[in-house]
Amino acid sequence: MKANNSTKQRAGFVFMEIPKWIEIRDIFGVKLDPVTLIFRVPLNEILAIFSEDRWEATSRLAENSATLNNAPPDVTLQKSLMGGPLLRLHVRLWKDGIVVGNAHLDIPTLAGHVANHTIGKSYVAYMFYKRGYAVNLVHLANEYEDHDGFAVEIYKPDERR
Repeated sequence: MKANNSTKQRAGFVFMEIPKWIEIRDIFGVKLDPVTLIFRVPLNEILAIFSEDRWEATSRLAENSATLNNAPPDVTLQKSLMGGPLLRLHVRLWKDGIVVGNAHLDIPTLAGHVANHTIGKSYVAYMFYKRGYAVNLVHLANEYEDHDGFAVEIYKPDERR
């Protein structure tokens, strides 16, 4: 996995480039969201867990344009909170050897919304941990507002990196 702004992490005997940033385009311009999720689990298995936890696909019309290495997400999911579409957990995932992405809590504001990355990645980490997956923190050095620069790495305990 290649990226301009990435960190090398050991994956078995192979070093892989883990991207640090996702580019987001909206009506206000371009900003960067941090990569907060690294999955070493097949995408279909990841999607089954999200489905079990009642996440659903998002409409492309309701999405800002997000890209990783100029590619749109392979999957975008949301989990509405408190019965409405405005307050939601939101995840974007890209598959390129491993699955990486960003999870955040969208909080509505007068100017649109604010994304809380710490709550989003923590929720996803717990969702997989309570189902028996191992969770590790990987420092990507992509600190940003409420994000501490650590991504959550999720894998099967018997398949340690």
